[in-house]
Amino acid sequence: MLCHCTSRSQADRLKAALTRRLADCGLELHPQKTRVVYCKDSMRRGHHPEYQFDFLGFTFRPRKSKDRFGRYFTNFTPAVSKRAATAMRHTMRR
Repeated sequence: MLCHCTSRSQADRLKAALTRRLADCGLELHPQKTRVVYCKDSMRRGHHPEYQFDFLGFTFRPRKSKDRFGRYFTNFTPAVSKRAATAMRHTMRR
């Protein structure tokens, strides 16, 4: 599951609410896979220990991009993950 929040406090409240709701259904969040990630880009310049994550074969992280006027900026975009790329190369070689 992937959830987007506008602040750290909102993310913490959502995580607590999800934990309670899943417990009502007899489920639980995986403690090693559940984390809050800071989606850093040109507008968000704060610092956080977690700034990237892998989801469905993609790595989401801050990357340099170029706008239509040729100016560079930072945005939070996906690209194929290292693990998925290795699997694709392995498949191609077979």
